[in-house]
Amino acid sequence: MGYGDDLDARFEELVAQFSEEERRRMQVAAAKAVRRAQGRRSWRRLVLPAICLVVAVAVAAAAVVAASPQPLAPAVQTGTGQHP
Repeated sequence: MGYGDDLDARFEELVAQFSEEERRRMQVAAAKAVRRAQGRRSWRRLVLPAICLVVAVAVAAAAVVAASPQPLAPAVQTGTGQHP
């Protein structure tokens, strides 16, 4: 497995060229990037259930109206004996 070992050695040589301060700054920047990515993921996790809830409420309302359209019909009184 010389290929992987060679890459590891080259990587370690490259990292050794950075100062301790540069390494610390890169670690801080990487940690911030991870936190930002996790924040976006948690926001995205809330969007899909919210959309599903809105669609479910709309479908339920449409089913109620389709099953019983009387509440939406205008009130018509019959048999009162009065003609306009």
